[in-house]
Amino acid sequence: MPASSKRDHKTELDTRELFGNLRQIEIQHNDETYRLSITKQGKLILTK
Repeated sequence: MPASSKRDHKTELDTRELFGNLRQIEIQHNDETYRLSITKQGKLILTK
């Protein structure tokens, strides 16, 4: 892959971008819904 193409795709996301002011978001993957949550301790939990 050319270097310019590699830079065009972001592979790292900050949770502040994903969650905004929310504590939980839903993610659709292969017709399934997953919940990604931030705990009170600041950890991430992914559940189906």
